[in-house]
Amino acid sequence: MPHCAWFWGLLPCLVSLANANTIKVMMLHNSAQSNAGFREGFYDFFVPWFNGQGGFTMAADGVAYTVDPVLCEESFDTDAVTKVQACVDRAQAENVDAIIVGTSSNNDDVKTAAEAYSIPNLHCSGGNPASWTAATPHAFGLHMPFPWYSRGPVRQAALLGLKTVVVLRNQEWFFPQVSALAAMEWTLESALTVIGHGGVVQPMGQHDNDMLSAQWSLPMWNAVRV
Repeated sequence: MPHCAWFWGLLPCLVSLANANTIKVMMLHNSAQSNAGFREGFYDFFVPWFNGQGGFTMAADGVAYTVDPVLCEESFDTDAVTKVQACVDRAQAENVDAIIVGTSSNNDDVKTAAEAYSIPNLHCSGGNPASWTAATPHAFGLHMPFPWYSRGPVRQAALLGLKTVVVLRNQEWFFPQVSALAAMEWTLESALTVIGHGGVVQPMGQHDNDMLSAQWSLPMWNAVRV
């Protein structure tokens, strides 16, 4: 289960919070993004598989721990802040040890609400490197920063002997703009040739340029802090 390596890495940190040899984990899921597979990947698949394997045993105490899952599922299309707060309040009331956050939006709302209770919150998505700061030390980004999305496919293309790349992105806001520029950067790094692009023909505004500069300057993309 290499795609769940982040969870294994954080388990020792959560053991100190666990009660009765279980780690109580809330899956906070944005049902408006149900097609993203957050719930299916963690709540529906990983937790039953993990518990079915007997959980894990800490060498320090020889005790086996399993995951006790709790689901808080809401659509964040409307009144997201209130819904997020309600889920986090419930997590606190039910003595949840950690929150798995299944959304690529409203991450900041979750981080802020969970920080007030010092609840570790582990985010499956929301890969803006500039959004992860020391202000919310209990929040962890467990996903690939979005400028890296195209790196693997471009490198694979180079390994397969392909020579040229066309980058297609819109230019509505900084996410697709940065994604397009990153794709072209990975292309040049792999000695491929960009023969066409869409969505980056107009200059970005100063805000977006500042955002791009901030993200490219973050050492090791501090989005992933585990």
